[in-house]
Amino acid sequence: MINKVVKDIIELAQEPIQLTVGESKSALKFNYFETLKRVDFYVNSQYLEGNDGVFWNIINSRIVHFAKNIDLDTKDLRPYADGEASYVQSWILGMKFYKWLEDNHFALTLNGRSIGLATYGSWVWKVKKEDGKTVVEDAPLQNLYFDQTAKSIRDVNVVQKHMLSRDALKGKGEVWEGVDRVLSQTKDEEIEIWEFNGEYDGVFQQVIGYGTDDNFVELYVKEIKESPYYDFHIGEYQGRWLRVGVAERLFDLQVLANRKINQNEKNQEIASLLLMRTSNPELIGNVLQDVEPGEIINSEDLQQIGITNTTFNSFITEMQQIENKADQLSLTPNIITSEQAPANIPFRSLATLTNAGKSAFRLIKESVGESTGYLLKERIFPDVVKEWNKGEVMEISRDEADVRYFEKQIRKLMKWRTFTSNLLEGKEVRLEDLDEVDRVLDAELEQMPKKIRIPEKFFNFDFHIKTNITGEAVDKTQRNDALFNTLTWVQSNPAIVNVPYFRQYCEENGINYWRLTPEQKEELVQQAGGGAPEAPIKEAGKSADKLLSAVDTQ
Repeated sequence: MINKVVKDIIELAQEPIQLTVGESKSALKFNYFETLKRVDFYVNSQYLEGNDGVFWNIINSRIVHFAKNIDLDTKDLRPYADGEASYVQSWILGMKFYKWLEDNHFALTLNGRSIGLATYGSWVWKVKKEDGKTVVEDAPLQNLYFDQTAKSIRDVNVVQKHMLSRDALKGKGEVWEGVDRVLSQTKDEEIEIWEFNGEYDGVFQQVIGYGTDDNFVELYVKEIKESPYYDFHIGEYQGRWLRVGVAERLFDLQVLANRKINQNEKNQEIASLLLMRTSNPELIGNVLQDVEPGEIINSEDLQQIGITNTTFNSFITEMQQIENKADQLSLTPNIITSEQAPANIPFRSLATLTNAGKSAFRLIKESVGESTGYLLKERIFPDVVKEWNKGEVMEISRDEADVRYFEKQIRKLMKWRTFTSNLLEGKEVRLEDLDEVDRVLDAELEQMPKKIRIPEKFFNFDFHIKTNITGEAVDKTQRNDALFNTLTWVQSNPAIVNVPYFRQYCEENGINYWRLTPEQKEELVQQAGGGAPEAPIKEAGKSADKLLSAVDTQ
């Protein structure tokens, strides 16, 4: 029975596993759910056990800075066409891609994953269908049950728990069977439902049910092709699925910091006491409580006892050592957290230190970025592109460069229509007529709807998604060399922009080859001292015609 399999997975996931460390292979126990619980308590500044002392949180600020340095922005994801795709197709692909990211709030999804990775060391996305669309959502680690010795969550069967209100469960009655039976078995306002994804009876399937014993109810069964879960990690596998995040790295230091803070608080409380002494045996009790205002105290030697916190300086030193060690363990020194740089440090030295500090995160960003690109291309965008290939009219508004490029093509289209209409009517085609088109468009382009009609099956070409994990920290020397090479090649042979390998070279170096318009190519050749070759211009014109046929000026 599937409920027996689910019960075994849940129980096994909650058992501690044995880890071996060092040459002696000494055994260590690791408990997944106990570790998650401790992380959650600490990031919420709570003690695991009852304690009314001060919780001096050294974890949360470092999580933020760690997450900032491994975070991918949507601008770091760049699609590019592979093979014989025109520059128009690449251009429209980019616009459609970034519009999809914006419409699906993918930036927030990326931010949430970065915080999750920094906090726990691992994070899970779930890819599912919702209202006919493929969507990505976070899968809380606290609700996932699976073999904790697995290297990847995709290698094992997974049980995910969901808490549904009674009304939410009733709403599932149209697609789930047995909902009424579940509602009759429990009076709870929040009902625990489990979801199994994995192989059962030789078939990979998704099963949703309630209970695992005599009250078991199977609600939904569906055969699926692959696991909907994708995991990301900030470290290498070391015998346990959950990697070590910032919070776990600082467990011991957090305990030590709390102990030092509360010890110092007690010392300060004692040092703040007002104590008096005298040799007069008749003066006893508390002077502040046992006397009335204005009362005269008969004592020749009544004086205050001076009490100071003699350990305060050592306390400050110890806390600084704890903070410095926490920075080392979480890779967040001042140079990373953008706090004040050391005095008198030269700018170039500061830049070198900053780059060196951030390079520690590069491997993490590379791993996470490559996994993200693969997931988008292989799992999410096949369904998205099917919708794109149905044809549509798309409005252009993403950035100024796209708008300028669109306006250039509109000018070409209007001039071509003027030329052909005069030709068909037997009129003389004059240069002044074409110049008049420019003058009219100068006044109308601002108000003209910037739309393109995308035909069916327009995106039937291969494309990849490249990640720029360095962000703005681009190797400018390498980029400038690539730009110089590109301009040199185009200047000597403008037709090279139609060669697939040249396009691939440009895309992999962050250069949009389709921005090199026929006019720019002609200008480059003329600057070199020659006229624009007729054949290359015709070839470029053929590619431009593809866009002209797609422009919607209605």
